[in-house]
Amino acid sequence: MQYALGFKKRYILLALLIFLLIYVLWQVVRFSPFEESIIRRENINPSTDLYITQGSAGATTKNVYQYYLVPTNITDEDFYKRVGGKYRSFYQHLMSLLNL
Repeated sequence: MQYALGFKKRYILLALLIFLLIYVLWQVVRFSPFEESIIRRENINPSTDLYITQGSAGATTKNVYQYYLVPTNITDEDFYKRVGGKYRSFYQHLMSLLNL
């Protein structure tokens, strides 16, 4: 039986350990202490709304207020999904224009 084919327990444990390590690293990468909440939504004109958001990264950091112009037909859930990607704040837009 010394030369019989089969799985060895240590390879299964090694595979489980690798999967566990990948999962933990994936959770660490996704973790962000920054929380952003909508303070106010103002209708600027029939096609544009102004979102004012407050962001905080914890008790020891200052609050950050950001302003976004978005189309009127966007819901708050859609706004949260697209913040930072499709919708950028005035400050982010200004810095990209100045190439800073």
